[in-house]
Amino acid sequence: MDDWNEYIIPLVNRAQVEARGNNNTENLFRKYILAGVLLGLGMNPREAIEEIEEWKKTGATKLLGN
Repeated sequence: MDDWNEYIIPLVNRAQVEARGNNNTENLFRKYILAGVLLGLGMNPREAIEEIEEWKKTGATKLLGN
């Protein structure tokens, strides 16, 4: 499981930065849980976040508070 650190740590760091001043932590958690699923499917952290952000822009999922 320690091999996952290189994938998980960038997501955790980015989530901590985004959480500062963010009142909607529920949507933030949803975003990073979905990103974690994408990591498990083989994406790297940058690709996972970009995909989630695209989903939010297009309204592809209502899980992100659209």
